[in-house]
Amino acid sequence: MKRKRLLPLAAAVLLALAGTARAEGLLELYEAARAHDAAWQSARAQYDANVARGEQARAGILPQAGLSAGVTRSAFENNNPAVDRDFTTQQASISASQPLYRPANLATYRQGQRQIELAEFQLTAASQDLMIRVSQAYFDVLAAQDTLAF
Repeated sequence: MKRKRLLPLAAAVLLALAGTARAEGLLELYEAARAHDAAWQSARAQYDANVARGEQARAGILPQAGLSAGVTRSAFENNNPAVDRDFTTQQASISASQPLYRPANLATYRQGQRQIELAEFQLTAASQDLMIRVSQAYFDVLAAQDTLAF
């Protein structure tokens, strides 16, 4: 089962080594695999989603501020005696609030921080798994080339 999983990666490494005149190093192959590996991309997307979720949870414990403004214009006409008057009223308000005690928001924030830590560990594990798979495929190709040359 593991061999079947490494076969496409080994074929890609073999094509990369055979198809170019220059020799590719293990680091360049790792960077290329990182850009195209579905498992690592999935782990990266999950990490980004958990970071965004953690920031949303943080918003629940931060202060909230609001700003509003308005203008009202009124016209007054009187025919007896002739009087025309315009009135303009302007208003603006700023408000801010900070929750003093919301244990649910604090628990959600802490849970979000733990999810970010877990996502970091999962991304590290996915990176290490990719390193192992690329290295295995790279050395399998080198061994195949040595066998072919022998």
